[in-house]
Amino acid sequence: MEAWIAAGRPAPGRRPNEAEVVARDKTGRPIPRYDLQEPLEGMTGNVGAMALYAGQSVGLTNKREPVALILNEMVKQASALFSRTASL
Repeated sequence: MEAWIAAGRPAPGRRPNEAEVVARDKTGRPIPRYDLQEPLEGMTGNVGAMALYAGQSVGLTNKREPVALILNEMVKQASALFSRTASL
């Protein structure tokens, strides 16, 4: 991220080290830098350089709940949103 920002946030195709293979999946398939693949079990290499989809939103957490309750609330909110937009 720091290298990309320092380079002026270039578009895909011009990002620093874009073709560099940072990891491999369990079948040996190369995972290049900037790939959307998240680290999974059995991957090798610099998995810390891969897409890590936890971060900014963690700071919005203000209570601890079982995942089932969280998912039920998310489904309920999404359903309500879809119902509202379907009537537009």
